[in-house]
Amino acid sequence: YDLFWNAFVFLSRYEEYSAEKCGRKIKSYSSNHPRSDKTTFNLPIVNNLFNELEKIIKDNFSHLSFGKEQEPVVESSHDVDYINKTLQLRIKKTSFDIGSNFKNIGQPKKFLKGLGKTINFIFSHPTYWCFDYWKQQGKKNNRRSIFYVYCKVRKKKFNSWLIDPSYNIVSNQNLKQELRECLACGFEVGLHGSFGSAVDNKLLAKEKEILSDSLNCDVTRVRQHWLRYEEKITPYLHDGLFEVDSTLGFNDLIGFRSGVLSKYMPYDHKAQRSFKFFIVPQIIMDSNIFDYSQNLRESISRAAEMLDMLKDYKSSYVAISWHQRSPSSDYGWAQTYKELLKIQ
Repeated sequence: YDLFWNAFVFLSRYEEYSAEKCGRKIKSYSSNHPRSDKTTFNLPIVNNLFNELEKIIKDNFSHLSFGKEQEPVVESSHDVDYINKTLQLRIKKTSFDIGSNFKNIGQPKKFLKGLGKTINFIFSHPTYWCFDYWKQQGKKNNRRSIFYVYCKVRKKKFNSWLIDPSYNIVSNQNLKQELRECLACGFEVGLHGSFGSAVDNKLLAKEKEILSDSLNCDVTRVRQHWLRYEEKITPYLHDGLFEVDSTLGFNDLIGFRSGVLSKYMPYDHKAQRSFKFFIVPQIIMDSNIFDYSQNLRESISRAAEMLDMLKDYKSSYVAISWHQRSPSSDYGWAQTYKELLKIQ
């Protein structure tokens, strides 16, 4: 078989590009991906193929050197979607939880338990200001996270009111002060591009400008809200504005969307060359496990296996994402985050 072609298909997300050309958008959901065998996302197929290539070359040219192995890099990141429990979040999460819970209608105990959690979420009022938690974890583990921060640019229509975060970094002095303190402690800040900015160059550039001016720092990283990524548009916007993009993961599945566990330059299908910015593949997100998993224990185990396999490759460089609000009592997802990081 053609090793290079197989690697190219995965790394360039050729299937996604072809699907978009036919009018079928992936929307960062594995369920929309044209590939029927979703288990392939469990493996870094590109890395495996190039390990095979390396072995072939070594067998034939034993004098060649491929360099030393590097320690795996796992970027911890936190999308700052909500710093308060808003009406929009109550609407979205309640609707999502009700829809998910109806799958358990044939299991009365599980259904009632889920219903109870939904009712509790509707009426609870916990704080979503969890920056102190992440700073404490950073000091404890000598690990500095990346906060992806949203910037409001214009008056919202209904869709953006419902989908995008609600805070305004320009007018929220407490948030600006908090993020400046995080930067001073060695944390990083990237842009959490609005849903609309993934396909709007002027909007994305303005959001970056606002974030940079608000915090008086360079903004070189981006992750689009809801992981919105349209192959024919989004990378072309990122290419001129950012150095690193960490959007490429799935909303509904942990795994290797591009078949790779290394930092890489994405492929420009139009110009048939690489873009100038880098992708850090997001392989695990908290909501992958807690919102979309059919078997929580199995999903956590699979996430642990993915992080454990990083040590078996020379150039492992990935991102994991736990939302800034996830330690709150509404979610309680932080313990799993801590357990997974012990694996690295």
